[in-house]
Amino acid sequence: VPPTLTATITPTIGCAPLNRQVNIESFSFQPQNITISVGSTVQWTNLDPAAHDVHSAGNWTSPLLNQGESFSFTFNSVGIYSYICQPHPFMTGTITVIGGCTPTVPPPTDTVTPVPTTCTLQFSDVPSTDTFYPFVRCLVCRGIISGYSDGTFRPNNQVTRGQLSKMVSNSAGFNESITGQTFQDVPPTNTFYVWIERLTRRGHMTGYVCGGPGEPCINNRPYFRPFANATRAQISKIVSNAAGYTENHTTQTFQDVPTSSEFYQFIERLASRGIISGYECGGPGEPCVGPENKPYFRPFNDATRGQTSKIVASAFYPNCQTP
Repeated sequence: VPPTLTATITPTIGCAPLNRQVNIESFSFQPQNITISVGSTVQWTNLDPAAHDVHSAGNWTSPLLNQGESFSFTFNSVGIYSYICQPHPFMTGTITVIGGCTPTVPPPTDTVTPVPTTCTLQFSDVPSTDTFYPFVRCLVCRGIISGYSDGTFRPNNQVTRGQLSKMVSNSAGFNESITGQTFQDVPPTNTFYVWIERLTRRGHMTGYVCGGPGEPCINNRPYFRPFANATRAQISKIVSNAAGYTENHTTQTFQDVPTSSEFYQFIERLASRGIISGYECGGPGEPCVGPENKPYFRPFNDATRGQTSKIVASAFYPNCQTP
């Protein structure tokens, strides 16, 4: 039975409490906004594989909740309480606490419920039958990624480190203002500057020590190589970190990713959630090693824009639903 963590304040005024349940699911609080009376308790339960917390500045902060864990808070003061998930600050919610009793039946209203606008995806090279279509659509309809002026998405093009930074940073909801310069080859005028800096300052991405060919040391700043292709291993590390996955693994899924690999934990965290998969053994240079006949991950292969869209959408928007 998963643990329930509770912060209790004895109610002093109000009427019969109206306790409410909020599920943390698909990187959102459901329902996002609720109204309760003084003395009511709200319980948040994390249903996501990723860990989340519930934080309201100056009011409460829950521990980091793993899947199945809950946190409760009892409200004894009238007010409007906004809260977020600190690891994923794009996740927001509001609790409105009133002094009287909250109605059990919603009052009549003459307002019209808005109908969501359908998001269309019309890339000429990503038809609805394409393997990556639902993932590309998920990210495009949220403004995370875009295509090219000729109406193509180019899903088979290699994804660059700069493009990856934009996809992951936006999907994770990182949006703070940025000043200063970390990398010699990513000045503030660089297209990907803000996204690279947001991930770097959280420790999710790193660069290369200066002094290599074509990378002279100027103020000893490292280089990021924003236009270099991103590998499958690099993508796994960045996505796993930005999504807040932290559990440790001890078993080996892929023949070419042993437990000694620097990318082992990141790859296993995604593989265990079904976000990434590998290739059956038996191909050139990938012999089947019995008795397990483990698949191969090919960690140092470059990844395409389509593959990266699938990984990012699956991590940050599981079972993505797009109107």
